[in-house]
Amino acid sequence: MNEPRSEAKLGYSAHVLMEIRNGLLVQTFSTEANGRAGRDAAMLMAEAIPSGKRVTSGADKNNDTQEFVRELRGMNITPRVAQNEGWVRMQKTRSLLSSTTRAD
Repeated sequence: MNEPRSEAKLGYSAHVLMEIRNGLLVQTFSTEANGRAGRDAAMLMAEAIPSGKRVTSGADKNNDTQEFVRELRGMNITPRVAQNEGWVRMQKTRSLLSSTTRAD
């Protein structure tokens, strides 16, 4: 027998900024889980990176949006984002060039 639907429960997401060369944890965030929590946390952490020299940021396919990529590029950050090929909508609006997902 099916159980009746229950209300949604509040959930949280944890986010980390890592320095890859030495494997150092640079920053952490905890946010309320929603559809934009990862992108919002990534933007907050990216804004905290000292400006000056160009850096590269890796992100999962949830961040494959025009807005996210444009904002990172505006901060002199090269995005390396996994392409979201699972949704037709995302395929039509994908903002990344092949050069942002290829190791040089």
